[in-house]
Amino acid sequence: TTSSSRIFIKVIFQELSENWGIKKLLERLKSPEMEQNVAGLFPADTSKNVRFAVNFFTAIGLGVLTEDLRKILAKAGNRPGGQQALEEVESTEASSSDSDSSESSDSS
Repeated sequence: TTSSSRIFIKVIFQELSENWGIKKLLERLKSPEMEQNVAGLFPADTSKNVRFAVNFFTAIGLGVLTEDLRKILAKAGNRPGGQQALEEVESTEASSSDSDSSESSDSS
């Protein structure tokens, strides 16, 4: 990223959080419609990218938006091999969320 793009993202996200509130912003970012569109802003591919995103959003006062990334880092932090550990955490979370959704559809 360039410094100008980081400034642009900072201004946009700060405006959104001021206008909507942090709770509504977080809900919107986690909505299925938006998740794919903002995935690049909250990458979970490498520990370096995750740390950058966490540090960036924390520095602009919106660290609460990175709680999921912090959890991924914490889980991967206990395992050797940063990239492989992140991939294992993601695959574990994906399979558990699949089973959660199938369990919830069974109960309906």
